[in-house]
Amino acid sequence: MSYQSVYVWPNKAFPFRVYFESDNLRIFIIENLQHNYEWLNIYKKKIKKSDIFFVILGCNWSQFLLKNALDMFEYLGLDQDQFYILYNDSRDADLFASSGFLGEEINQNSWIDFNGSMQVIEHTPKLFDSIYVGRLIPVKRHYLANSVNNLALICGRLYGSNIEQEAPPHIYRNEGQLSPTEVCLKINESRSGLILSEREGACFASSEYLLCGIPVISTQSEGGRAVWYDDYNSILCSDNPIEISEAVQYFKENPRDPLVIRNGHIAKSQVYRQKFILKLAILFEKHGEHSVDANEYFQNNFIHKLRKSYAPNFDEIFNYA
Repeated sequence: MSYQSVYVWPNKAFPFRVYFESDNLRIFIIENLQHNYEWLNIYKKKIKKSDIFFVILGCNWSQFLLKNALDMFEYLGLDQDQFYILYNDSRDADLFASSGFLGEEINQNSWIDFNGSMQVIEHTPKLFDSIYVGRLIPVKRHYLANSVNNLALICGRLYGSNIEQEAPPHIYRNEGQLSPTEVCLKINESRSGLILSEREGACFASSEYLLCGIPVISTQSEGGRAVWYDDYNSILCSDNPIEISEAVQYFKENPRDPLVIRNGHIAKSQVYRQKFILKLAILFEKHGEHSVDANEYFQNNFIHKLRKSYAPNFDEIFNYA
């Protein structure tokens, strides 16, 4: 058979991390599956039976994408049991489990470092009724914010073949790349945060709003961001600009306690993190790493978003007999 991935990382730098390494066990953290096709194709024969890959799902998965991944596994002769999927929600779990993958619902937004840049800045004046943090690309559907008053936009740089879409009416837009601290301030100056895509994965910006203590206004979506929402911290809207603007007005008139929103997100993150630590403990026990405390190892090796984006030296990583 022949195989072609629907997408591979377009440059040498991409999410990859050697998380744990010993003679008995190696754990890698990667993002998505067939995105990693090119290096897997080269190094597949050097993957040990004791190598485990934790797979963060960085996008919304469909049956089509999953079929493409399964075709890759068949073509390369990879063992599905060595790839442990971190599902963003129950839909992901059902989709992957139906194809024989192992995994656990551990939403990728639980890896945002809540001790990092995204904080509640108390007593910050509210300058904007709402804010939308996201690239001006079609998937973000900025046009659904056309009826929102006093809107702030933080627009990231485009990538690939994307063409910038028309911005909705706004009173602020960043002129250049902002630092995380500057983004945090703008979020704190807003009364709510918008996420209007239909499908896109768990969406870091959505959780960044919550960690900064502002409620989210979201359309119905697939991908995993909705697991963080409840009746207090969010409003789910239809794809209707008027309904979205009314939700913005509601939170303007009915402000939320920022610390309640933030602490709720942190509590849910801790639940997901404990699931991950439990899986680590099981792996350490199974592979004879009895002296390694899973909780201590996790705490000592935690980094923001859990994975690194860099150009791995695979020749060095897989250079063993």
